[in-house]
Amino acid sequence: MASPDKVVDNFPHKTIPPIIGQPTYEAIRDMHLKMNENCISVHSNLGNGLLGHLGISVTAVVYDTLSAHPFVAPINPGATPVFPAGAQGPQIENIRRIFREDQIVFNTYQNVLKAISSLMIGAVDPIYFQALSHPLVGLATRTPLEKFAHLYQAYANITPADLQANDTHMKAGYDVNLPIETLFRQIENAIDYASAGNNAYTPTQVLTIAYQVIFETGLFADDCKDWKRQPVNHKTWPQFKIDFTRAHQEYRESQVTTPRAAGFLAQEFDPPGAQQDTIDAIANLATATAADRTAVANLTTTVADLTTALGKSNNKLVTALERITALTQQLAACKTGTGRPNQDSSARSHYCWTCGYRSPHSSWNCETPATGHQKRATRANTMSGSDKNKPSPA
Repeated sequence: MASPDKVVDNFPHKTIPPIIGQPTYEAIRDMHLKMNENCISVHSNLGNGLLGHLGISVTAVVYDTLSAHPFVAPINPGATPVFPAGAQGPQIENIRRIFREDQIVFNTYQNVLKAISSLMIGAVDPIYFQALSHPLVGLATRTPLEKFAHLYQAYANITPADLQANDTHMKAGYDVNLPIETLFRQIENAIDYASAGNNAYTPTQVLTIAYQVIFETGLFADDCKDWKRQPVNHKTWPQFKIDFTRAHQEYRESQVTTPRAAGFLAQEFDPPGAQQDTIDAIANLATATAADRTAVANLTTTVADLTTALGKSNNKLVTALERITALTQQLAACKTGTGRPNQDSSARSHYCWTCGYRSPHSSWNCETPATGHQKRATRANTMSGSDKNKPSPA
C-alpha cells in the first residue's frame, strides 16, 4: 500500500503555491479546490465510489450534494484479525481476506489525509494555524476539514450580509438563452461560498432552489413534472444536471427551423391564385399611398422631432444612471469599510483576472469573464491577468 509520499505522486497538484501573508477567501478557496482535486484523484469505494477520497476535504453536507451515498471514514481494523471460537479453515481464510482489505482501505485513507494536511501546512504560514496547534503535538491531530474550517472562519471575512447576498444570487433568475452550465455554476458557487461561511446548504435545499429557478423560466413544465415523479434516490444534484442539460438541449433544438421545414411551410401557404391576389393588393396599396403622401410626410417630420427629443432625454438618463451607479458603489464601499479616508482599500477588495485589482468580486465569481478567463487567479498569483487598478509599489 502507498505511503503518504507515494500518494502525492498521483496528485494533480503535488505542490501548492504558498499563501503570502494573511489568507483571503480567494486564496483559501483556490487552495481548497486543489485539495479537492487531489483527494478525488486517489480511488476509493467509499461513498459513491466515484469521488475518491473527497470526503477528507469537504464536509458531509457538501459531499451529500454530489452523492446519494454518504462518505463514511473507515475504522481502524486493528493489528491482527479476530477469529471466533471454533472457526474452521475456509472461515478463517475469509476473515483474513476481509481484514487485509480493511487494512488497505484504512491505511490509504490515512495516507491521503496526512498528505493533504502536509500540503496545507506547507502552503500557509504557521502563525495562521496557531489557534489550532496543541502544545505537545502541534497540528498532528488536526484534520484537513478542521484546518479549512478555521481558515474560513478566521480570515475569509464572510458576514451574515454576505451569506444573504449569496443566497439571493443563488436564486436569481436564469436566462434560457445562455448555456445551462451558467445556472449550474451559479448554484455551485453559492454552495461553496455558503459552506465556507459555515452555513452550508443541504442537498434538499440545493435541489429545491435549482428546481424553482428552472420552473420559473416557464419553458420546462413537462421536464419539471418528470423530475417530480422520479424516485428519491434519483434526485441528486449530479442527476439534476444530467436531466436538465438534456431538457435545455431539446429546448434549443425546438427553436431551430430547418431550411427543409421552411420550404414546406412556403408551399403549404402558397395555394393557387395567391400570386394574383398579392399583385392586386400591391396595386391597391400604391393607390392609397399616393393619396396619403402628405399625411405620411407630416408623420415623418413628427417622428424625426420626437426622435431628436428622445435622444436628448436618453443622454440625460445615461448621465443620471452613471451618477447613481457611482454613488451606489461609494455607499457600498462605506458600508464595508473600503471607502474610509486614508485607508488602503486593497486590503478588503478582491482580484479578478478579467477586471483587475480592487474588484468587488473574485476571479471565481466573475459574471463577465473575458476570453481565457482564469477563475483561480488571485492577487498572489494573477496568472497573467489584468493589471487594472494595480496598487503602486510602496
